[in-house]
Amino acid sequence: MDKQNFKKIMKIVIVSVIGCFFVLFIPWLMNTLVNLY
Repeated sequence: MDKQNFKKIMKIVIVSVIGCFFVLFIPWLMNTLVNLY
């Protein structure tokens, strides 16, 4: 496994994790803000 491929895979994994995090986090954040006001 060469370094270039490893970097590409890591990039995909990080983007996926951040995407999932935002999908889960944004609705919770909206809920919290709505509850505050």
